[in-house]
This record gives sequence, structure tokens and C-alpha cells, in this order.
Amino acid sequence: EFHGMPIRVEMDESAIRRVVRLDDGATLRGARIEPELITSLYDDIMEDRVPVPLQSVPQDLVDAIVAAEDRAFFSHEGISLRGIARAAWHDVQRRQVRSGGSTLTQQLVKNLFLTPERKFRRKALEALMAVILEARYDKKEILEAYLNEIYLGQSGSVQIVGVEQASRVYFGK
Repeated sequence: EFHGMPIRVEMDESAIRRVVRLDDGATLRGARIEPELITSLYDDIMEDRVPVPLQSVPQDLVDAIVAAEDRAFFSHEGISLRGIARAAWHDVQRRQVRSGGSTLTQQLVKNLFLTPERKFRRKALEALMAVILEARYDKKEILEAYLNEIYLGQSGSVQIVGVEQASRVYFGK
């Protein structure tokens, strides 16, 4: 483990001549300097994210997100006929397309490949693409992609996307 200490770096033109510890003047063989983050790169919708592997995400968090977003995630093949029927029933009653019947896989497809518009054609394409995604990738891969893509709030003008970025913003770790 390394501890921080103040140092002075003495240079000759473009080369380091000597590294000196300021508290006692001792010459050091070298120093490890951790860079400070001074900026992040953002895309055109100002989101900041750092992808993480599924095994790095606490199981309690995974369980909470699956419970909130798609309880049947591990048992369906990309779409939930029950969820679609429930959403359609609510929409018919309200006479507008508002309800969500999307599985976690459908949400991932929408976020990665489609627009958020609420039209039947787009929803049908989303469902088809979700079934294809489920056929090509296993549940853990889909869940990992979702956890790295999920919108989890806003920090000023920057969208917080993914569980790693949310952890840094909300909990400082």
C-alpha cells in the first residue's frame, strides 16, 4: 500500500533529474502519481457511464432491479404475453398508449436500438428484436448489458446511466 506524500520533481529540459520528498528532502527512486479526473467524455445526450461486469454488481441490487422491472425475466423468452395483455387492456381503457408491458430485454432493445416513441409498429419491432436477442445471448449477458444501460437519474445536465456510474454519483464508490 502506498501513502500520499508531497514531492518535488526536478527537471533538466525535458527529462526528470530528481524526485525529492518535501518533508525530509530525501531523494526518491520514483513516485506513483495518480491522475485527477478533470473531465469526462460525453455523447450528444450528456450521459456518463462506466460499464461493469455482472459479477461486480451486488446480488441484492440485481435482485431489486429484476423485481422492479421484470419479475419473470429468468423465465420468459424475451416478451411477456401477460405483460403485453395487461398493458393493452389499460391502454384500451384509457384510450391512449401509455402502459408499459415491456420486459427487461425489450427495454434493453429499445434503449440500444430504437426510439422511445409509443407506436404499435415500434413496439412490435421491439418485441421481435427482444425474442431474437434472447435466442442469441444468455440471460446473464442480457442482464449485464441492461445494468450498464439503465437510466438511473440525473446529475445536473448529465444523465446517470448504468449501475457503476450511479454508485459513484449517489454513494461515492
